Amino acid sequence: MDEGTGSAYCILEINGRIASWQGKLHHNNSVFQDEILAFKKAIEAASSLHRPIEIWTDRLSSLLVILNPKYHHSIVREIQTLLFSHKDVNLRWLKAHVCYLGNESADQLAKEAIKKATLSFSLNHFPI
Repeated sequence: MDEGTGSAYCILEINGRIASWQGKLHHNNSVFQDEILAFKKAIEAASSLHRPIEIWTDRLSSLLVILNPKYHHSIVREIQTLLFSHKDVNLRWLKAHVCYLGNESADQLAKEAIKKATLSFSLNHFPI
């Protein structure tokens, strides 16, 4: 989008949302890049909860990059290191546009982040 790209995650429990994060990326950044950043932020937050956590995404391509030990970009390596050190965080894939509450909430947060005037992140040297 011309206004930028939104990135977000939300942490849900039975009683509702317990945490969330959103950020706006530069308009040159891609949806793939915003998903990778959201993964990193979600893993960091989940690891502080000290219990088993599942992180769900509808972007299989992002999941495959994170699980690929031969992918050497620094932010992906950081995610891989976080996952290695926090073995109670599991990554899962779900079908897009099927109205999963967590997925819909994260998408809404990302859309809201795009409308914000302040740029939070720029991943200029991140390959697509």
